[in-house]
Amino acid sequence: MRNYFALIITLLLMSCSSDDLSSGSNNAISGALLKSETFFPTNDVHYNAEYFYGSNGKISTTTSTTIQPGFDNSSITVTHLFNSEGQIWKTIWPNLSYEYQFSNGLIVSSIQTNIPSGIIQTHEYTYN
Repeated sequence: MRNYFALIITLLLMSCSSDDLSSGSNNAISGALLKSETFFPTNDVHYNAEYFYGSNGKISTTTSTTIQPGFDNSSITVTHLFNSEGQIWKTIWPNLSYEYQFSNGLIVSSIQTNIPSGIIQTHEYTYN
């Protein structure tokens, strides 16, 4: 669960776009975010997130690793898909996916799918 929390924070900090799934290569443009590190001293937990960019220079995947003494390191990779407007329309986690719908440039709803079980949740967003 801590992995998901750290990755959500990291995703909020990103403002790149991609429709390229070629993870493993890093074609980041100059000044692009490559890695973020978060440390929680109270729990002695480190979160590292690495950002990978496709051939178009836009983000394609994020790999988040949790490091905590006494535990095996755990990593998850999230794939990011963006529409032609440069808006994120889908994120694919190991066991979840999120799809976003837009109106006037704003997210108005999203669908969360639990991949193993097929359970679907919908979310609606309201703006003032």
